[in-house]
Amino acid sequence: MQAAVVLATMTVARGEEFPDRYWPAFPAPTRVVIAESHLQPSFARGVLLQTLAGLVAHQTRERGTGELVWLGTPDNPSYETWFHRCLRYLRVPCEERPVPLWKLVTHSHKQGIVKGYVLYREDPSRRRLYTGRPTDVSLNVATALCAQLQGVAVAETLRQEADAHGLPLLMDVRGKDEGWVWEQFGHRFSPARLALQDPKSTIVRDAAVAMGAMLVSGEGDLYEQALARLQPGSPVLGWGIGLEDALTGSSYLQSRRRFG
Repeated sequence: MQAAVVLATMTVARGEEFPDRYWPAFPAPTRVVIAESHLQPSFARGVLLQTLAGLVAHQTRERGTGELVWLGTPDNPSYETWFHRCLRYLRVPCEERPVPLWKLVTHSHKQGIVKGYVLYREDPSRRRLYTGRPTDVSLNVATALCAQLQGVAVAETLRQEADAHGLPLLMDVRGKDEGWVWEQFGHRFSPARLALQDPKSTIVRDAAVAMGAMLVSGEGDLYEQALARLQPGSPVLGWGIGLEDALTGSSYLQSRRRFG
């Protein structure tokens, strides 16, 4: 699982103690598996890889032991240097040869980590990234449910491949929006972290799944509701649709209203 970017944190008011740890701890893995590059030839494969890595990390954290998946970063030598230093420091075994995506999915399925898949539809709008209004946010719905259902997010274009590899359909969220998943599952998401991401982007989805975070696409009423549920010092991961002052300002104003 690659490092995620922290957009903002809920500030802590006077008299409130900052939590000992605002970033969740993950146990040292028993083994690290190198996956294919995150620069996948298709958007759908990139999403599948991200949610798979996140789910493996989530299950390792829940169990207190297990593997972790490293997404290959051939475009970023600094990440690769950090990764190999980490392996030496932790003395964790790692096979240097990358494991093909579907082989890794099948491996995790046989281990009981992946129970099946959550079916979504890619946003067909032609808007620019992080601007405008998405016409379909079911990818964010699927990502948010991966940890809840122990599934990976699979696009319509990969459905036949998922079926051929023996993955059962856990839920079809095509046509569902973020308000629906918040209403149905909101109480099950972590109150210590929130994720923001445009449905047209693959990144940060591994961290969102690993941490069991709710995921929204940008500013608005749902973002405000999700912020209101967060504990003091909770990180907001990623970057959503909207202007910087609206996204970060909402976090600040929410904390001022709640904590003075």
